Amino acid sequence: MSSPLPMTNPAVAPATSPLDQLADIHLPEPVSAFPWAVGWWLLIGLVTATLLLIVWWWRRRHRALAWRRAALEELAHIDTLQDNRAFATALNQLLRRVAIRRHGIDIAGLTSSAWLSFLRDTADADFDEACQQQLLQCCYAGSSTRIDRPLTLRQCRNWIRRQTRPAAAAHSPAADATQEASHA
Repeated sequence: MSSPLPMTNPAVAPATSPLDQLADIHLPEPVSAFPWAVGWWLLIGLVTATLLLIVWWWRRRHRALAWRRAALEELAHIDTLQDNRAFATALNQLLRRVAIRRHGIDIAGLTSSAWLSFLRDTADADFDEACQQQLLQCCYAGSSTRIDRPLTLRQCRNWIRRQTRPAAAAHSPAADATQEASHA
């Protein structure tokens, strides 16, 4: 008879824990900065286009208003003139050049009351009539005429600064003739 020995199979290894057979945790790859999503590229493009548009607008406006800066510089130079007649003549010429530049060549023919009316009509604020009369008298009457320089300069400076906006009702002889012809 045979002995009752347990049968052992040499090919079977001793039992191990199933947890030891598990693989390590697989971590996802780190998120990279690139490539960005389409929305971010669109936002970058929109911001860049907006900035370029702002720079283009600012440069265009800066160039378009160079004449105004030059007129204000000349106004500062006119202030240094001692003779009242030279002061008034130079100031009147400057105002006319600004008016021609801003409102067209038709302004060149305006004289006395028509010129003063044009100045009042194109000023956003009140352009003192007494100051305008002093300026006109001083141009033609001579240097003995008294003129209130600080007030005149302040009003002329304000008038020049306001000539950047389109004039709503610019007074011009050609426009008046066109309106009269259309109403007739």
